Amino acid sequence: MMFSFDDGDMKIFGGGSGSREQENPDELLLLASALDRQRNNGNLRKARLLGECIALLTPESLPEFYDSSSAGSPSPLAGGTSADFYQIRVLMVFSAQLTLHRRLSSALLSTEAVNAMYRQLEADALGFYENIVGGSAFSFYYLSVRHNQDGAEEIGKNFAMLCGAEQDESYIRTGAAVFQAVADCVDLWITQSDFLEE
Repeated sequence: MMFSFDDGDMKIFGGGSGSREQENPDELLLLASALDRQRNNGNLRKARLLGECIALLTPESLPEFYDSSSAGSPSPLAGGTSADFYQIRVLMVFSAQLTLHRRLSSALLSTEAVNAMYRQLEADALGFYENIVGGSAFSFYYLSVRHNQDGAEEIGKNFAMLCGAEQDESYIRTGAAVFQAVADCVDLWITQSDFLEE
């Protein structure tokens, strides 16, 4: 799921769409003020750079996590199909997006980071981007974490199902490991980005 937000093009008043007219002017002023603060303290720029960096993650970026997840069993990365690699990459994007929304202190920052990630994906891999936006994989993954905050095992099961290997334990373990590995990586990058607290 992509949220459309570009602070450079943001119009607070006079949009003419009708929906803006029904919004509370005080809320709009608070939003505008928060946006200015996040822009002025550099947080929006950091969020944008973070999202762009995350978009560069590929299945090959974290091979040690996939290999170790299988506990001696063949990993989908070892002789896996292009469909397996595609599903791994989709899961990576989901995990990154979820981690950004969970960990960044402000919805403005998480939205900026997620949008930057998607803009970079659109520029670098248009077909992949269009498949994610139009696909249903995220729906399965969101169901996995809705009632379970960690959800790694359920994520792994859904990953295996999406790969057409529903009963294959190595796929389940790989999906869980990919989900956790990307979450840990994004979490580290968020910490290293040194966002300023308000």
